[in-house]
Amino acid sequence: MKIEQVRVRNFRGLKDVNFKTDESCILVVGPNAVGKSTIFEAIRLNKAFLFPNTQSEAIIVLNSLKAITPDQQGFIPAILLNDSNQKLEISIDFSIDSSDIRLVTSNHLNKLIVTHLQNTNRFPTFKEPFSEAQFLSSENGRQMLDVGRSEIDAFIRTLEESKKLNSTLFIDQGTISGANLLAQEFLTILCESTGYSHTYFNYFPADRSLPYGDQPVQIGHVNAGQQLQSYIASPQLKYQQIKQFIINAHLSNEENRVKIEQTFKMIFDALLPGKSLAGVEINHNGNLSILIEDSVKGTRYDVDSMSSGEKNLLLTLLFMELTTVEGGIILFDEPELHLNPAVQK
Repeated sequence: MKIEQVRVRNFRGLKDVNFKTDESCILVVGPNAVGKSTIFEAIRLNKAFLFPNTQSEAIIVLNSLKAITPDQQGFIPAILLNDSNQKLEISIDFSIDSSDIRLVTSNHLNKLIVTHLQNTNRFPTFKEPFSEAQFLSSENGRQMLDVGRSEIDAFIRTLEESKKLNSTLFIDQGTISGANLLAQEFLTILCESTGYSHTYFNYFPADRSLPYGDQPVQIGHVNAGQQLQSYIASPQLKYQQIKQFIINAHLSNEENRVKIEQTFKMIFDALLPGKSLAGVEINHNGNLSILIEDSVKGTRYDVDSMSSGEKNLLLTLLFMELTTVEGGIILFDEPELHLNPAVQK
């Protein structure tokens, strides 16, 4: 999946921004306070409302923008709109490939059908998980599923030809809406299909402060909800969990351990030659440490002993590589932070 065009009108400090590209990497350059980060915020807002990872994603993003009411039941238009008398529009054109379509149609087609029927008020929404099985066992339920299948099949045929999706968010007179329901539903199912350990959308904000020192580590599954929120809704969470993420991946199984080691090696060889991952072990305080070996100096030390720039560079790129699916989208605000001149060159 790739972003091909972004149009932002009347959002915060942006009156009208429109750019189109067929490149895999888009670099936004400009002086301070001209709205570069606001473009990322616009993309986050579009996703949070129209194809969220979690039910609370829109609330969390609005809260981060200081645009939610105290009771969290509404939003504050004056904070989001550049001109309160004009409509806000955030439109994103995506190109996808056949593997994205197969992922949904092969494994999640019925979920897409039911989602579409529910969103168009033709299929009941059940409070209890799996309760829909009873409804689908009825003649009426099967008929509704067949109706939804024909509509989704027609949409998929068109999608297979165009390989294009559009997600457009409107805010007008206090009302939030989208322009392309089927595209929104497809993007929602596609993003959900990766589970909690990977994502199609990964946002790395300018605030990339890392925890220092020993952190509590839970062996086994991390909090799946926090992992999902860390991709877009609350991106700072990924830095609070990154040590746990690395240690769990290293200890969980041989495949994950090899992947971790290969990723460390790729980053070190390219940007920090002479260093390597030495492993994970219990330190003198009884806590788990991620050990780095420096072959040039002949030393071995905890990852916390790396310089702040090296550590931030290493862990950010590591998280990008290990959690973003192939063909996914990474939003990276102020990538030059923590990079010394040699690395930038």
